[in-house]
Amino acid sequence: MGYGSGTLFQRGKKGTWYYQAWVEGRQVGPFSAKTTDRQKAIRELDKLLGRRARGELTRKRGDDLKAGDLLDDYIEHAKRDLEPNTAYVYEKTIEAHLRKPFGSLRVSAIDTNLLKKYRVQREKDGWDPVTVNRELSYLRGAMRRAMKEGTIQSVPYFPMVKENNARKVFQDEPDFLRFLDLLCDDLKSFAATGYYGGLRRGELLRLEPRDIHIADSWLEVRKAKNKEPRAVPIFEGPMREWLEAALSRVKAGQKKLFCWSDGRPLTERNFYDEWHAAREAAGIEDFIPHDCRRSANRNLRDKKVPKELRKGVMGGKSDKMEERYGISEPATFAAQVKAIVETTAKTTATAAKAIPKKPVKSLKRKA
Repeated sequence: MGYGSGTLFQRGKKGTWYYQAWVEGRQVGPFSAKTTDRQKAIRELDKLLGRRARGELTRKRGDDLKAGDLLDDYIEHAKRDLEPNTAYVYEKTIEAHLRKPFGSLRVSAIDTNLLKKYRVQREKDGWDPVTVNRELSYLRGAMRRAMKEGTIQSVPYFPMVKENNARKVFQDEPDFLRFLDLLCDDLKSFAATGYYGGLRRGELLRLEPRDIHIADSWLEVRKAKNKEPRAVPIFEGPMREWLEAALSRVKAGQKKLFCWSDGRPLTERNFYDEWHAAREAAGIEDFIPHDCRRSANRNLRDKKVPKELRKGVMGGKSDKMEERYGISEPATFAAQVKAIVETTAKTTATAAKAIPKKPVKSLKRKA
């Protein structure tokens, strides 16, 4: 390391390396190197120390510290540590909505009252309360990060509204197959893999031809949201058929599995026109790619696949995914409860009939 010293240490059962340094007596980090390889961790630490040597980690303190400085650091953190698409959203949201009202203010001037005024004005302008939550969460994240590093001493209370935005949209297989039939061929492998395999949109877009093991009937998700690779079965039927078609179309030098006929890879947004055109033609009111993941979880559950296996295939580490994706449609839920109750009632009645009745002795009254 050519920029002085820092600290390396390991955490967790897997022994993931973390690194940190000190600038002007304050701790910067720790940051996860996202690896168990010490040499790779050393390279990440060296990058941090390089930034320190160039003066990039030296910040204003006290009354001179502006919220804009914290937002700048938060954008840098997003670009360095998060997925590119996520970092893009962070930066665009901050520049469009937070920079003007907060950027030039001293951090000490930002209090709960000011944050409430921001929320009221944004909602008055017609913005959804959940959208305002997202905006405020970036400012809160920037301030919490600064407090963790010792740059500021406290973070005010942020007036966030309670959210209940879990989607409850499912697609039964007949409806999905009708949609799939109307979808352009370039997108059919993408949609079928999402619906039957339950992959997230970002995971689908990051798949490469080498991740598909057709002969062994499984595919590998190497770049997952929780950073843990997993195997997903390739089911017989549309999923296998369209994955085979996608592999047959792979051109020399093609890095991404799902591409348009002209070789352009699918991106986060460039397929929605075709997707929604097929959805409307199929007579489906509301259906986005993430609904495929929710439907896949429900379908596996209905086929009696144990919860732990579903979590392994879907990439969920806790039961929160089950709580969100395992939601039953009201009619289905009612039918399931009705069936359980009726089955229990029949079983009880049958058991009652099977119990032999004892003869009742007649009681004669004494005169």
